Amino acid sequence: MASSALQPTPLQRTVLHHPWIDLFPFPRLRDNVLVGLAKGDLDDDELCADILEVKDEDLSDKPSLIVWGEPWDWKAWEANEDFFTKWGFLVKGCPELLEATNSWRVKRGEERLVFEV
Repeated sequence: MASSALQPTPLQRTVLHHPWIDLFPFPRLRDNVLVGLAKGDLDDDELCADILEVKDEDLSDKPSLIVWGEPWDWKAWEANEDFFTKWGFLVKGCPELLEATNSWRVKRGEERLVFEV
């Protein structure tokens, strides 16, 4: 069963946007993307290229998101450090992505990431 986290926010219902933005199970992140686009603070083509056009060799040297399970489950998502560095302003008010990321990192014996969200 899909998560209620994928339900459109009021902002998503009123702002025209690319459908790929609706794929994230993080309502606040989706709204932050829409606000950033409206303010001209981000280029959605650049963001899309960073997170949706990933090859195995890209994972260590470009901002990336990885989904380890069901895409509607926020706990299945992981962002690499480059993603938080470049796009961290999009996860303000969205601690779930950092929590999920650190859960995956701990399972691999890696250090937790520390970013203000």
